[in-house]
Amino acid sequence: MRYTKIMKKCLAMLMIMVLFVQTAAFANENVAEKITYSPLSGVWVTKVTEIENGGFFSYQVVTCDLTNPNIKLDLMYPSEGASTLKPALDIGNDNGAALIVNADYFNRSDGENKGSAVGYNQKDGDLLSNALEESAYSFAYKDDHQYSFDIYSNQITVGFRGEVFEFVKTYNKYSSLDGIALFDRHWGEESLGSHGTLVELVVEDGILTEIRRDMPPVTIPENGYVLAGLSDLTTLFDQVQVGDEVTLEILTTPQLEFVPDFTVGGGSLLVEEGAVVKKMSYPKSSTSFPAIGISEDGKTLWIVTAVNQKGLTLQKMAELCKEQGAYYAVALDGGGSTQCAVKDPTTGELAYIHPLSQGYERAVANGLGILTQNETPKAYGIYVEDAVVFRNIPKKIVCTVYDENGNPMDVDPSRIRLSLKNNNGYLEDGFYYGDDISTETLILEYEGILAECEIKTVAPAVYAKKNSNGTYTVLNPDGYQRIVTNEEYQLSREITLTDKLPKIDAMSENLGLPHAFSIYGGRKSYDTLWDHLISARVKERAQNMIYPFKTAEIEHEDIEIITVDNLEGQILNKRMTEWNRLKDTLQTEKNNIIICLEDPISFSRQQEEDLFFSMLSEAQHQGKNILVIHRGDKTELKSIKDGVRVLSVAYDTATTENFTEKPTEFLKIHYSENQMTYEIVSQQLFSQSN
Repeated sequence: MRYTKIMKKCLAMLMIMVLFVQTAAFANENVAEKITYSPLSGVWVTKVTEIENGGFFSYQVVTCDLTNPNIKLDLMYPSEGASTLKPALDIGNDNGAALIVNADYFNRSDGENKGSAVGYNQKDGDLLSNALEESAYSFAYKDDHQYSFDIYSNQITVGFRGEVFEFVKTYNKYSSLDGIALFDRHWGEESLGSHGTLVELVVEDGILTEIRRDMPPVTIPENGYVLAGLSDLTTLFDQVQVGDEVTLEILTTPQLEFVPDFTVGGGSLLVEEGAVVKKMSYPKSSTSFPAIGISEDGKTLWIVTAVNQKGLTLQKMAELCKEQGAYYAVALDGGGSTQCAVKDPTTGELAYIHPLSQGYERAVANGLGILTQNETPKAYGIYVEDAVVFRNIPKKIVCTVYDENGNPMDVDPSRIRLSLKNNNGYLEDGFYYGDDISTETLILEYEGILAECEIKTVAPAVYAKKNSNGTYTVLNPDGYQRIVTNEEYQLSREITLTDKLPKIDAMSENLGLPHAFSIYGGRKSYDTLWDHLISARVKERAQNMIYPFKTAEIEHEDIEIITVDNLEGQILNKRMTEWNRLKDTLQTEKNNIIICLEDPISFSRQQEEDLFFSMLSEAQHQGKNILVIHRGDKTELKSIKDGVRVLSVAYDTATTENFTEKPTEFLKIHYSENQMTYEIVSQQLFSQSN
């Protein structure tokens, strides 16, 4: 597989032992963009935007080195207990997590954020929740890298006076109470309360202390529990009395050869002994899924999350987990519950690493998380705030040094050493000055930690507007726009200060280039004689005319022209054919590229649009001159995104009634081997004398 580097947002994250890779990867049937970074010691996050075999989706992989003494894997519940639902990020904050992913399926109860886990969950030898779903798998783990993926069940029995026995149906769960339910302090501070035929038995230190009927919730004993049930469905409540000795026996199968630190409930088994499971349980598909996988030796854990609004299958999730190296993997609760948050090294706060499936946080039952254990953390990595500089405005290098736990550290900036690899610019007093439009590698060092960052120098800014907060918004002729600080602006040169930034329009420089041709909107088909007449007249008056949507036979020595099918809001209509043609075009030896689209740019998925412009922007940074042209109602500059100009060209709207009054507009392209500019030409092609 061949990789071509793409800089999408001109932002670099620098860290020791960290890969920051933003790539566009191309194979016969694959186009992808990948970013990898490490927010804390022992943890790596990889975000992938992929178009594969005619489909589009994004996924994230968190790799956890479980041998790293800095981190610990743990089961996490809301601080209020197993009776409460919370967004995964909040559960992570309750537990001081550096990373968390939602885990078990859950049942919701009446009341705000009330609900309970469906699966089997235990921690430190205490049962938190028994299993309700017979086909759901749970993941058990011990800190010495022992693990198990299995379907667990419990037989829970309570006995009174050694004579009266009853099976417990649910343990710390909201249920229909058609059997005995048990609630301990893991549930929360209080019971449900008794009313009607619902009766509660309070047990403390192995003694029945109270029988409650038609009473409000009671505080659950620290060393006990509350049994609840409907008196008309069991005879238990008529056979016991206060003071009875009570026994509780919990038999869990299967019995493991090791005692897990925790067991967390999940869903379908995806990978077993390195192979994708052939028959998977519920649900077969969803808009999103999280999953966890582990290496055969138990030393590496992968957390995989994927979001695809058109649908995602367990089969695909299994393949993703296996691709990472998972020997076993299990799916977790998906759909709107999919939530994975990682500590941001710049703020020290948890933040989601993927778009939420339904656009908002859903409250969930529990999560699997990472805790940090280093009491005296040392500097671990460096985060660079920004990596773009205008040629005539220096950029102050702002860094955040963070520790092994992903927390920002207070450091003396003078102790951070800066140097350049290629000397395409120079450093002075903590500022980088770009001499040429180029890419420079900045090297940072702090206490033996080395990190690298690419800084892109773009064309000089020509206009600036002062903002109310004292910063300045600056704009260059390529359409690049960003905010600079007052300190940076005061060191700038040759910038016009204005109250309103102008609209950057035609590339008007060097219109005297030696070669030229014109581009006219045309029609997809010419159905009338009038259409043919307009077409013939445009060809006659505009020399070297081409139609941007019929360019297969058009060849220009210094320009590469491609027509791309973007009908239906995507470039996927012909499987990967269009993406591969676009990729091949951007790799041409020619410096001038025109990309003609069948329709205006209106991608149905934002990720595909971002990938499209990211590829074009990177090609421009590598010295290509690029124009994107599509049909439109008017011949004009439509937008500039990441420095890439998008223009529309219109078909002549003249009719037999107004042909002598209405001029025709088209683009005139001027070019040489290394330059390409355009102008919008308006000509009267028809007159009375014609």
